[in-house]
Amino acid sequence: MDALLILSGTFLLCAAWIWLVVQSRHLSIGLVLLALTFPLITVLMPRRGFALWPRLALCLGCLATAFGLGLLHQQQPERFAMLISGGWLDAAGQQTRLHGAVAGQTFSPQRVYWRDDELVFEEASAERVRRSLAIRFTSAPSLLNSTSIERIPTDAGEWPQLQLRWYQGALASPGRRTLTGEYSLDLDLQPANDGTTTLQIHLHLPTVQETWLVGDAVLEETPAWLVALISSDKAVGPEPAHALAQPIEASVQSQPGWHPVSLLALVDEPDLFRGTLLRLTTLAGRVHEGRLHAVSDDKRLVISQAHGANRVELHFQPLDIDRVEGFYAPK
Repeated sequence: MDALLILSGTFLLCAAWIWLVVQSRHLSIGLVLLALTFPLITVLMPRRGFALWPRLALCLGCLATAFGLGLLHQQQPERFAMLISGGWLDAAGQQTRLHGAVAGQTFSPQRVYWRDDELVFEEASAERVRRSLAIRFTSAPSLLNSTSIERIPTDAGEWPQLQLRWYQGALASPGRRTLTGEYSLDLDLQPANDGTTTLQIHLHLPTVQETWLVGDAVLEETPAWLVALISSDKAVGPEPAHALAQPIEASVQSQPGWHPVSLLALVDEPDLFRGTLLRLTTLAGRVHEGRLHAVSDDKRLVISQAHGANRVELHFQPLDIDRVEGFYAPK
């Protein structure tokens, strides 16, 4: 309602301003310039020949805009402060495309950063943090050994701790909540050569928590643990070139079973393996089986799984895969 009043009031003001200038063409040049530069003053000058209806429209536009701003200040004071202070201009320049909710409140983080073993998402206005969500890996350090982190409610083992904080009014303390487990998390990190890291996240908590977050952002600085992980991966070195483009039949024995397959060969020569039954093991330890359907334009492996009469396609980034095996049965 507040946004509708502000937008309609602003539109009415602009239309009435143009209308007033057009209707003032027969007046002196001084009055025309007054209508063009200070249209609201003409409301207080009833005997100078200015048209009545454009001035009434100006009054209605001012009332609608003021009433909408009042509602916005009453219901969402943080957005009112951002609008008045021009903070929305800074928010538009952030390299984030994240949206979600925290405790039922709309959540649009403007700042994302790592602090030690903690990934922090913050939404602020007028230099004050209104809502935040922090994923604390202090309780689950073993998960920081991969560029892809996955957790679902049925998983056992270590769980990152979620810390939520949200605005509850100018006179009340911020709401706080700490959770461990019983949520779904899919976090992908893609370091770049310029020292930044692209982050993609899908986080969903139980419905009763009214909290979720999806989208992507750019970290201005790659966290130290990820830098160390990349350095260790480079030290291992690539696979020998002569083993990259060999089809499965050239590297298996005569017995049926699962045999190693080169990941780079799959990406470079997908036609050699199309339709082959594959078993993928991710860096997070998950195992997925299916037949290779294709390699997408962004170099993701697409495998197809049959579920009764339906088929499901799963997409995997090569950086998230630890091992690939193909099933070969001699004819």
